[in-house]
Amino acid sequence: MKKLLLVTLILLSLNFLPLVKASTITSVNIEIYPKEGDITTDIFVHVRGEPYKGGFVTVAGNVPVLYLYYDDKLIIQRLKCKYYYEGYGDFSSYEALWDVTIKVPNEYPYSELGTHNITAIVEASDGTTATNSTIFKVVNYIPPPEWWTNLPQEFLQLITGPQGLQGVKGDEGDTGARGEKGNFPLLFLAIPLTLSFVSLGIAIFSLTIVVYVYGKLKEKEDLTLNPNP
Repeated sequence: MKKLLLVTLILLSLNFLPLVKASTITSVNIEIYPKEGDITTDIFVHVRGEPYKGGFVTVAGNVPVLYLYYDDKLIIQRLKCKYYYEGYGDFSSYEALWDVTIKVPNEYPYSELGTHNITAIVEASDGTTATNSTIFKVVNYIPPPEWWTNLPQEFLQLITGPQGLQGVKGDEGDTGARGEKGNFPLLFLAIPLTLSFVSLGIAIFSLTIVVYVYGKLKEKEDLTLNPNP
């Protein structure tokens, strides 16, 4: 009786454990919003795979992954789907679901006007893959930056027009912080000042001699003109 009860409990426990094996994928669905725009548009991409749910050993990480293409350009590589820990043992569950946001690549030919393919490829750990695509329409063409640099200068001047009037002068900015005290040696300042004082002294001395000589010459001239005072 006890053995039968034990076997029954084990079977019931196994019933509640997730089926743990390599993940597999049979089909995939992709939806986007909006369905048209340009390189500035945020494109929300919703991808759902089937089978939608599965279980795996947590350390193995056997979950489906997503590759997302815009035309032939790979945008997203090996993005794992949503998964969560079951709360017992080393088992986890996953949902084959991806929500991502992309933009139109701002380069030729991906930003050209017209329809472009957004393709989802889901790869499972058992080697199976599933693919599906949808269409995004570029309705406004905004050239990439390198397109402008390759234009002739004459054409750039033609489309940009003449330079506009100079704007009104802005308000004066705040006074900047006072700088740190410099390390300029006082000796370099003292030498020019000393030379200046020496030069001034020489000039005064020379002027005194000139005045003295002039006075003597004047006195001699007066004696010559008036020998008998």
